[in-house]
Amino acid sequence: PQTLTAVTSTPKSSMNHLERKLTLSGHPPFGLRLRVRNNDAGAVIGCFVDKVNEGSPAKVAGFRENDFVSAIGNTSVINTPLDRVIQILRHETSIQPSVTITVQTDTWLSMQSSPGVMMLKVRQKLMPRHFVLSRDFRKVEWRSKRKERRHSFIPTNDVRAIVRGRTGASFRAAFEEADESLRALMIDPHCFTIIYGEDHTELNLIAPSQRERDMWCDGLEAFCVKNRDNALQAAFNGASAMNNQLVSLFEYGSNHEPTMSLGQCSALLKFLNCSITPKDLKEKFTRAIVSGSSRMTCTEFFTFYASLNARQDVMDLIMTKYGTKPDEKNPRGFMEAEQLLTFLRTEQKMASATLEQCVSIVQHFEPQQALRALSRLSIDGLVMYLTSDDGSAWNQDHLKLHQDMTRPLTHYWISSSHNTYLVDHQLYGESSPVMYRRALEKGCKCVELDCWDGDDGEPIIYHGHTLTSKILFKDVIQTVHDYAFKRSPFPLILSLEVHTSIEQQKKMASILTDILGDMLVVRVPKDGDIGISPDELKGKILIKGKKLSEPKTPDAAAAPAMAAAA
Repeated sequence: PQTLTAVTSTPKSSMNHLERKLTLSGHPPFGLRLRVRNNDAGAVIGCFVDKVNEGSPAKVAGFRENDFVSAIGNTSVINTPLDRVIQILRHETSIQPSVTITVQTDTWLSMQSSPGVMMLKVRQKLMPRHFVLSRDFRKVEWRSKRKERRHSFIPTNDVRAIVRGRTGASFRAAFEEADESLRALMIDPHCFTIIYGEDHTELNLIAPSQRERDMWCDGLEAFCVKNRDNALQAAFNGASAMNNQLVSLFEYGSNHEPTMSLGQCSALLKFLNCSITPKDLKEKFTRAIVSGSSRMTCTEFFTFYASLNARQDVMDLIMTKYGTKPDEKNPRGFMEAEQLLTFLRTEQKMASATLEQCVSIVQHFEPQQALRALSRLSIDGLVMYLTSDDGSAWNQDHLKLHQDMTRPLTHYWISSSHNTYLVDHQLYGESSPVMYRRALEKGCKCVELDCWDGDDGEPIIYHGHTLTSKILFKDVIQTVHDYAFKRSPFPLILSLEVHTSIEQQKKMASILTDILGDMLVVRVPKDGDIGISPDELKGKILIKGKKLSEPKTPDAAAAPAMAAAA
């Protein structure tokens, strides 16, 4: 630990209950001691408050032990060594009368406290597990009875969303089977769902109290993809998102040991569906190990992984032609900003590209700090650029609205989804309301709902006459209500495939009108009506389905109920 000195400070209003902005004014000494924390690989996570002197200005300002210092003024100090943090703070206070210090509360510390928070994992039954956030912030871990040698975990950079409250089929199934004492625990203020992975897998949990539920939800929301630019990104260890994934893969493959054997590496590659011959695997594995050992460290695994993903085509076709020839310091060569400009204008046909744009590309995509400082782009940086949205052949201007949206709705191609509810296989896979959220967030404007009669008069959605799981119609409509226009204000079409009885059709109509309210379009088009435009239908939801036949019996008189909703 090193000692910082500073004088008076006054607290500012907080941005949220995880982050606070404190204003330091005056000159050193400040009476504040910091400590640095490293991850398992030795990389700096950042600086934490180790001690605040009683009665000191820092204490009056609101600094607390274990606060994480994320920014000084407009300068982020995430993953910054302690001596550099001290240097920045002294510089800022020497050139201006006051400086804003951004700190994060001890929520992280509470989530990391051993042995963790006992929560109930909800499947078809309730399973008690200790949950804890790893010390390097890379994963949420819990102990599974079925896995004696390793923890189950979710990489924090895989967290997609956090949903508070009791939702999902597994919550309902467990609630129905639970006795009164367990049902008392399954109340909304204690329940939440972690949605993670590319398939938007759901992990349903029940916390012991609302306070602990909110603490975990607040903390985990910082890791959501939508919040990557949030100041709480301090939790990451400074490597790229890919490096965080590689660390998680290494830990999985090595069974959380510090090194990995050739056999473990082979098993991991099979798990990743990576095809490689035993001879090539052994050669690349041995070449990556610089210590002469028979086992690979995490750092060496990075080198090994890079060898698997080497793009010889980029080297032969681009770097050799436009870059600087390899030398001892840069055996794979590099591109100067001027050379990159030539490549963009010649090969990529980007006639309007500028040198400033090329420097910006280098600063954003080059992984090596030494090359970034010289405005040079390595082959790794070039590959990252070419495979990014910035390097895509897709015209980025088309991501913005550029069409005339005042023509009839039938004049447009509409992004549509089939069997939207399915997470997996259409014969035996899971169904989930989360898939509607996923489709809507991707910009889909027509989603499908296969509707069938459910128990207790509640319509359900599933792939009929198969083993797929069932979800409630009302849960899907609630999801539609919440996310229909997050991506775009233009109209959404609900394509209903109705297999329900008249009574449950009436229930569906009631659910649609009660939940969607004024969002729902109830005007029935007249014959010859060419329709209204997407621009006029902003914020509106349309129902698409087969027109019901005229009722033939008194019991069928309720048939127009669905037609009215349509």
